[in-house]
Amino acid sequence: MSDRPPKRIGILGDGHMATEEMKIVAEFSELRLTSIAYHNNMDFWTSRLQSEANKQRCEALPTPHFSQRDTVDRLRAAEPDLILSVNNSDIIREDLLAIPADGIINFHNGPLPQYRGVNIPSWAIINGEKMHSISWHFVDDGVDTGPVALTAPLRIENDETAISLIAKCIQKGLETLPTLLDLYSRNRLCAEPQHGHAHYYAMKDSPNDGRIDLSWSCSRITSMVRGLTFRPYPNTFVYPKIAIGNRWFGVGHAEQVDAPSTGPGDQENHIIAVDDNGLVASASDGLVRLSYFMDDMGDEISIEEIRQ
Repeated sequence: MSDRPPKRIGILGDGHMATEEMKIVAEFSELRLTSIAYHNNMDFWTSRLQSEANKQRCEALPTPHFSQRDTVDRLRAAEPDLILSVNNSDIIREDLLAIPADGIINFHNGPLPQYRGVNIPSWAIINGEKMHSISWHFVDDGVDTGPVALTAPLRIENDETAISLIAKCIQKGLETLPTLLDLYSRNRLCAEPQHGHAHYYAMKDSPNDGRIDLSWSCSRITSMVRGLTFRPYPNTFVYPKIAIGNRWFGVGHAEQVDAPSTGPGDQENHIIAVDDNGLVASASDGLVRLSYFMDDMGDEISIEEIRQ
């Protein structure tokens, strides 16, 4: 057993992943959790994070933003050797970067440098990727540009949605965190500079504003819908939608089908049939059934409103 003092760990993050991360850090006798900063948005996870922080006897730092002066000062006072950032969309600025002697490691739910930025699981599905990965990388003064310490692959299934891939990324991140912490605790954690083609997806970037073009292929249409499906959670990206007549309707589900139903359609606008199960439309290389329609507020509407 080493007689060295335990390395001090701080956390920036929210939700399930940050809560579970506290428990995982606590399993290492060579590490000591000193503090966790999380957004005080008063949702379900705020109380869970506070409760787990109390259980782990570390300082809880609820804050509107991780770069808020008081939060930075309190994190600095905790003197962490390493800070872990998970489920965190705040830009980590220089004053935070300067705090931990061993740096800040961020969890990213995509491969780097090919998928830097935000909404990465959505973009991977929309782009038709079959494989994906998560990345633990050091934070530098860029956005998702720091050296990568650990990656792990994931398969994107044919029926994968944004929310299911997000969940798989979180699970893979939690599964790989003990390996990351073990390497760090034994001073064996290495990181490699990113290499290869880089692409950054900004908050303002949108896949055709979510608008489905029925001249696309079936796979492109279904990938668009799956990549923008977050049920039962709110869609904070963009809704997939289709124009019927002079109105746009949100679409919650799309699948390729072999043959239409017998309901009346609208051939001129690619609509082959409309029935109680949705509508069947002709794409460039086959037929797709679209269903689970929504209005412009994201509320589900009946097929009768589509028929009108």
